[in-house]
Amino acid sequence: MKRRQLIRYTTDGLLAAVGVGLWSRLGQPVQAQAQGLAIQWLGHMCFVFRDREHTILVNPFDPIGCTSGYSAPNVAADYVMISSYLRDEGSFGGLPGNPELLASPGKYTFGSLTVEGVLSDHDLIQGYQFGSNVMWKWTQGGIKIAHLGGAAAPITDEQKILIGRPDVLLLPVGGGPKAYNPEQAQAAIAELNPKLVIPTQYLTD
Repeated sequence: MKRRQLIRYTTDGLLAAVGVGLWSRLGQPVQAQAQGLAIQWLGHMCFVFRDREHTILVNPFDPIGCTSGYSAPNVAADYVMISSYLRDEGSFGGLPGNPELLASPGKYTFGSLTVEGVLSDHDLIQGYQFGSNVMWKWTQGGIKIAHLGGAAAPITDEQKILIGRPDVLLLPVGGGPKAYNPEQAQAAIAELNPKLVIPTQYLTD
């Protein structure tokens, strides 16, 4: 899938679709600025979230295989969250600085920041093919964020309770064995009922 609109979220709850090309050519990062929070897409499932207090990098990758068309993320982050140790969503060795790495389900608190990792399957056969996936949720800049990583299985009742209703939901729509197809993504959106959806993997072959 390819997205052609940049969607801007503001903290007063208004949504506006800005009719501009999200990508004019491969390799250009895209950034959306909300009041108090900037969200930048770096390719595939990798995003960086910045506010005045924290810089959070989610799912950095090696530019190989399905991510070979992207540049490796080079972000000095305070925290790095990965959904698995697969190289297209969990490659963090070359990042600058000394970020805190979060890779397992559970709740983590760092001062004013609380992050929770929610376990899910990375495929439709109970994780037997690609193992587990960690979905991340946190609040930053006053905005509740949920990044589903490489979720492929339907959202369970327990996961729905743990994730809650996010303001911004990032979920994979690339299809294949370890990401939602459009119909599955639509079902996940209906379960979580976010205010804004940002698709991931939509330019990944």
